[in-house]
Amino acid sequence: MDLRVQRTVKSIEHAFVSLTLEQGFESVTVRQISKQAEINPKTFYDHYHDKYDLVHQLEARFLDRYQQLLRSCLKSLKKLSKIYDF
Repeated sequence: MDLRVQRTVKSIEHAFVSLTLEQGFESVTVRQISKQAEINPKTFYDHYHDKYDLVHQLEARFLDRYQQLLRSCLKSLKKLSKIYDF
């Protein structure tokens, strides 16, 4: 993913999370997200179908990272258990 796209996506996600924490999910609109992210609403729709798609993509990425972290921790525990025999 090109750097400009990464920055745009990060800006959209940050704006979404910030607005959701302030107002609650149901009250947040794509127009508000776009305004806070300083992008055109069309740019939002270039990346997401709607705010529900944005949530699903954030959720999928979060769960993927969480699984990676758990796997890493389990590998470390296995190594420690071999070293310390527990």
